[in-house]
Amino acid sequence: MRPPGEVAAYVRGLLDGSAPRHLGHNPLAGWMILALLAGLLATAGSGWLAQEIGGRLGHQLEELHEAAANGLLLVIGLHVLGVLAESWREGEDLVRAMITGRKVRESASQRWGKESAAKAESCRPDTGET
Repeated sequence: MRPPGEVAAYVRGLLDGSAPRHLGHNPLAGWMILALLAGLLATAGSGWLAQEIGGRLGHQLEELHEAAANGLLLVIGLHVLGVLAESWREGEDLVRAMITGRKVRESASQRWGKESAAKAESCRPDTGET
């Protein structure tokens, strides 16, 4: 987990286009993981307690359970949007990286830049000079 100041700087970088690429989770992702786990714990815990306790308190816990589940759905949606946006921004398949646990050291846009430079160099006419 990165400190809030680092997360804020990363978000500012996203907005102005200067955010660095990360091989692992970016500073915002750590907080998203925490939000997902907290939402899952709140949903599961409140649902279990509502069933165990019953009565008036159980009903209140059911209301909490419903709110936690809706909040979790919101956080899941934000997570999916974040993955899609970051995949687009970096030009790489982050879903594949999440499944395989492997991420290339260079983003596709970095590789394309090198490949374009290599192609341009190979297409230059040979002047016979060395």
